[in-house]
Amino acid sequence: MKTRKQTRLSPVEAIRRKCLECVCGDLAEIRNCTATSDKCEIFPFRMGRGHKPDWSHGHEKCTRLQAIRKECIRVCMNHHPNYVPGCPSVNCDLYCFRNGHWPVGSAIRSKRADLSGLAKPESTNAEQPLSLQPPDGKRG
Repeated sequence: MKTRKQTRLSPVEAIRRKCLECVCGDLAEIRNCTATSDKCEIFPFRMGRGHKPDWSHGHEKCTRLQAIRKECIRVCMNHHPNYVPGCPSVNCDLYCFRNGHWPVGSAIRSKRADLSGLAKPESTNAEQPLSLQPPDGKRG
């Protein structure tokens, strides 16, 4: 059961919150984190927006979403990827990204698709084809 708060998080925000939780809310400790690739998959992304991922500690290069999925598999699911979809930890900040992609129907995902022009235009009548002519009927 997802909460509204979780569906509004981006992967960057979710990782940042998880890191804050790990270091008991001490922002300075996030910068000074000593996690290695065998301890934390999201470590390279701990600094959030505006920072390039830190690959200096032996982490395999991946996207934020891939790192979240790897972290869920390694930490919570004891290296069993088939268990991830049924994760019971709905209060976890990484929960809605545990499958390695944006959640379906996410308000953030829909907004970003609209902004990038990837959203499909809504048609008022499904049987009527889209017209390539301007609305006034004149050709340019």
